[in-house]
Amino acid sequence: EGKITEGHARQILALKHVPEKQEELLRLVMNQGWTVRQAERYVNSVKAGMKETKVAKARMASETPDTKKLSKRYGTKVTLYRTAKGGRLEIAFKSDEDLHRLIQELS
Repeated sequence: EGKITEGHARQILALKHVPEKQEELLRLVMNQGWTVRQAERYVNSVKAGMKETKVAKARMASETPDTKKLSKRYGTKVTLYRTAKGGRLEIAFKSDEDLHRLIQELS
């Protein structure tokens, strides 16, 4: 593929004063298949310079080859949440026993 839509291009151009964020957004669109809506939310969060709400973070959740690898390795859902300033990795567990197992494997 290697192509972006006109809508993606508009969002990337909206960050013309922040070239490093333009590059990051392009990578997210190309490598993770972000939709134009996800790109819009990213641009809005960068422009606002604010921390995203939990709802916005949930919408920005993405699945990557790395999260798939972690999900397979630990036998549970792993989600990546990107923000303008980095991100958060979330590992789900179903019970206290599952939590203790994950802690043992991660430490």
